[in-house]
Amino acid sequence: MAAHAKSSSSYAYTPLGNKESSIIDDDYKPSDSFIIRIIVLQPAEHVEEELRCKIEHLDLSGHLWSDGYDAISYVWGEPIFSHALYCEGTKISITSTLNEALRRFRSQKETRRLWADAVCINQTDRKELSQQVQRMSQIYFSARSVLVWLGDGPEMDRCINFLWGLSSSRHESSVTAKRADASIDEELGRFFGETRVDAIQLFLALPWFTRRWIVQEAVAENIHFYCGSLDITSHALHHATYILRRSTYEFDRTVLDHIKNLEVAAEMWKDRSLETAGGILDLLVQFNRPACTDDRDRIYAYLGIANDVRSPYANITRSHNQGPFYGREKSDKPNQSESIAVEVDYEADCNHVYSAFAEQMLQQKQHLDILHCSGAFRHGTDSKSHQSWAPDWTIPMRYKPFISVPWFSAGGPKKYSEPFLNYPWCSVEGFGFDVVSVCCIIPGLDTLNEREKGMMPPVAELCSVLQMRGKYHTGEMIWQVLGQTFIADHALNHDLRRHYTDDSWGVTGKRMKRNATERDIHTLLDWWTESDMSGLSIATSVKFGKGPQNHLQNLVEKHTKSLHRISTIGVFLKPAATEGEWDPTSYEQQSHWHSRVSDELEPYFHRFMFNLANKSDKIGADKPGQGSTKLLTDANHEEPNSEFDDSTAGEGPDDEPYDCDWRYYDGGFVCFEPDNRNLERYAENANNALCGRAFFITSKGYIGIGPDDMAKGDTVAILYGARTPFILRNLKKSGKWKLLGDCYVHGIMSGEALEIDRGPDEQFVFL
Repeated sequence: MAAHAKSSSSYAYTPLGNKESSIIDDDYKPSDSFIIRIIVLQPAEHVEEELRCKIEHLDLSGHLWSDGYDAISYVWGEPIFSHALYCEGTKISITSTLNEALRRFRSQKETRRLWADAVCINQTDRKELSQQVQRMSQIYFSARSVLVWLGDGPEMDRCINFLWGLSSSRHESSVTAKRADASIDEELGRFFGETRVDAIQLFLALPWFTRRWIVQEAVAENIHFYCGSLDITSHALHHATYILRRSTYEFDRTVLDHIKNLEVAAEMWKDRSLETAGGILDLLVQFNRPACTDDRDRIYAYLGIANDVRSPYANITRSHNQGPFYGREKSDKPNQSESIAVEVDYEADCNHVYSAFAEQMLQQKQHLDILHCSGAFRHGTDSKSHQSWAPDWTIPMRYKPFISVPWFSAGGPKKYSEPFLNYPWCSVEGFGFDVVSVCCIIPGLDTLNEREKGMMPPVAELCSVLQMRGKYHTGEMIWQVLGQTFIADHALNHDLRRHYTDDSWGVTGKRMKRNATERDIHTLLDWWTESDMSGLSIATSVKFGKGPQNHLQNLVEKHTKSLHRISTIGVFLKPAATEGEWDPTSYEQQSHWHSRVSDELEPYFHRFMFNLANKSDKIGADKPGQGSTKLLTDANHEEPNSEFDDSTAGEGPDDEPYDCDWRYYDGGFVCFEPDNRNLERYAENANNALCGRAFFITSKGYIGIGPDDMAKGDTVAILYGARTPFILRNLKKSGKWKLLGDCYVHGIMSGEALEIDRGPDEQFVFL
């Protein structure tokens, strides 16, 4: 049989007969038939046996679950087709990576229905290839599960066991750097016998994590990761990498951040009704690092999962299983009037694709969102080869732009007039608000290692120079202004942006934002007063006399304890069936499903779950065979009131912090009080906001942060409809402007500049 198979002829593909239409066509209907091929892989007892299969056709528009399939996500690798898949007397040549994946996923006793692009798409038929690739997201989202083949390598099995162990309930409270380091040391010692950070680095260096096209594959539901002879669930991988990110070890932060972004994107995709979730520009910013062979794919690779575009790549079949905290569902069919039609053209030059895309976004987006990306993805100020208003997606992102921030409206609610385009320049209406008087890059922000370790950016001296006890235009103290400016008023806080317009947790998103602001400005104040630069220390008994310093000291003492009353609580959800299973896990003893609640939501979730538990107690008290929810805490602690009061969310009984290590067993809820993480969280947010930025003061005394190559004399402009101000440079010889990027200016982010005395309106013509 083997000898006969090796002499087989090449497999002849049968045409699929799909209709030539796309989602941007006027006659398009979601119910239209769409056919794909499925590999029916035959079982084999031994891994070295040859791969044999049948090829079947499947209509995605109405297939039954029994006809379902699992989609394989993998890296093609070198285009060397040195292995064979035998199909009913014929042969399909495949790469070594697909050969490994098929052997890994083959069953010993049953046939397995799989989809893999290299086999299921006729790679020599350009027409079919174009049709199938354009529906790639539909293919992955229609699969029963996505099987990710990461590959193999030295010590990968021990790496997977290490990640399983790190994801176990033993390490659920590892939300600070100190605890994360201890958990990593424990699990490395357990599986490697020593601190083998290099082995974990090899895992993070696997090429699957760097591919651009895998983003649409990785956000599908029921995704599972396979590496070597072992495997790991997506939730376990995400919890393990969460702890790796929290640690001070020098892991590859680029890959860790990418894995985090994949988790966030998957959450957003499950609830596409959220206002800020999943727009094409948000995806291009969030997943700016993954690579692709064709630079046009830097845009095209994300069209299938963007919720604001119509394109041949746009996903058209999606079941919305909303979680318990989310409301309305959204129609599967894109709203033709709201979404933007983006054509896919591989015949066009890459620069033309980028410019045409920028024009569409500039004309059809309500808030000039593309200009945020223009500054982040641009060449230096001396470059004359590229338009400053059109992002160049091939270059590294200079800084994180303040895009899609729902509480920013510096330029008013909408554009007064449409931008005028006459390539290579465009014109946008607005006015000059002020001129940059002083600007400086905060020294030390280019030290990547310090940012990765969660250290506070070196802003203590700046705080002292600006006299923290002074007053600002808004009437606030300078320390309050700086506390918000260094983090751009939470502009990069995904959780606050995501929940700003809802009240899913018994408290409005706006209230959550105000609470977070109060917490963070006091975090900066406490940190500064304990630094060497302040000349103050709340840890000493030094008493000041009358005057401003004494007033500041009183402020510090007053707010020190408030940080503990709203301190972060590490929260996990676990099913009730896992009662008693609190030991470390490994591949041999896998952890059950559990879900981390994000930092910003924890205090509200905490009280929300208390209320649910109390209601469950009342409902089940009179039912035979149902025990009450058990609370493992100090017996003297009182149960919280059932009425939710968001003003005290996160506080313990009697206004004291909760003790460590308490859990609900029957309710499936486990909660820990970790070390106070406010400073680490603030440092992380500040580093994200300030990296690639410069601190500046305008001639009128306004404080802000903008692009790091801005200079004295640059203009702070308000563009009508834009969410933030922008830094512009006047090209006096031509009378036109170069757009440097967006900025945060404290005191004018909510449209205040529109109401005060200002200069005349003008048309800013960008080159």
